[in-house]
Amino acid sequence: MCWNATVSLNTFLFSLFITIISYYNNVITLPYALYFCSFFTMQLVEYFIWKGYNNHLFSLLGLLIILSQPIFALMVINDYYSKIVLISLYIILSVIYYTINNNVDLSTVIAKNGHLKWNWFGGGLLFNIIWTLFMLIAIVYTKNIYILLFFTISYVICYYTYYKYGSIGSMWCWFANLLFVYLFYLIVKKSLLCY
Repeated sequence: MCWNATVSLNTFLFSLFITIISYYNNVITLPYALYFCSFFTMQLVEYFIWKGYNNHLFSLLGLLIILSQPIFALMVINDYYSKIVLISLYIILSVIYYTINNNVDLSTVIAKNGHLKWNWFGGGLLFNIIWTLFMLIAIVYTKNIYILLFFTISYVICYYTYYKYGSIGSMWCWFANLLFVYLFYLIVKKSLLCY
């Protein structure tokens, strides 16, 4: 995602701090906080990879985090039955896909553009469709045009960098920082309205 261990760690710490403050001030709900954690925790995983820790282990953790994101995104759905059905369906499809395609390269290397390349990502067109579909279901449920716009722009840019350099997550640290700067703005705005 980012260019080095320092940027990855700073992005993780900044995002964690803003998420905690946002939740504490009722700017976001618990499902959103959990989803944001699944988003920025990749920065901590990449910090350890940049520092040379167990590449295989942290690549596996990265894959599990990416796989968990639609689950956390679907948690924003208020209808309990719909939420359980969608989460269960996503898990079943993911397990089937990775059972059939069990030759995942659990390693991360530096790509030509200086970002980390997740060799374990790529999952094929079918899995990318499944992941994107369940993410979009959750986003459409929120009926928030800004979230949909943010997701669409970040998705397009990430896939562009994936096809060009093999580093799909290259821009995520930028998106994480932009998102959490916006949350910080909402915290400040809410605090000012209280006075």
